[in-house]
Amino acid sequence: MARPRSFSDERILEVARDMLLERGPRVSAQEIADRLEMSQAGLLKRFGSKKNLLIRALLPPGDPDWIRLIRAGPTAEPIENQLVEVFSSLIKFFRLVTPLLSVMRSSGINPAEVGRSLPQTPPVRDLRELTAWLDRCVEKGFLSQGNSPSLALIILSSFQTPSFLIHLGIPTTVLPAEDLYVNVLVDLILRRDRS
Repeated sequence: MARPRSFSDERILEVARDMLLERGPRVSAQEIADRLEMSQAGLLKRFGSKKNLLIRALLPPGDPDWIRLIRAGPTAEPIENQLVEVFSSLIKFFRLVTPLLSVMRSSGINPAEVGRSLPQTPPVRDLRELTAWLDRCVEKGFLSQGNSPSLALIILSSFQTPSFLIHLGIPTTVLPAEDLYVNVLVDLILRRDRS
């Protein structure tokens, strides 16, 4: 009879993710196993290889919160409030994802290759989902007709860039406060919409 697992895959991946973000790809499978108080053989048997463990630990689990928000909308809430909520969630998403992708890349794993093994690469999914939401906002009269794919790309890039700069070590004091940044972008989008 098989011995019951002491840890869920999610818990193992959480510990591995924390250690990878703390120490980078040089952390060994043995060190991860030690932190979990399990054997390295048991750890690698569960995930097949250290590479598979790294990939699973460094991919964000499931759909991000901002995707769930836009799939549920647009709602009857004023569009300004919806944009603030989605954009605030995007900031959190990119703050999480940017260091994960960096560790993945520095471990010799190409994120593009990993993405090709998924049903849909996350960046393509993100662009399609945001474009569809913007199109629904136009249909409901919240936004005027425009080029939703271009606007979606501008929005995603606007939130990826600050996270990347912070990850590179740019002091957060050089960048605008997150709530100010979100409000400026919302204002730009709505101003474009009113003209």
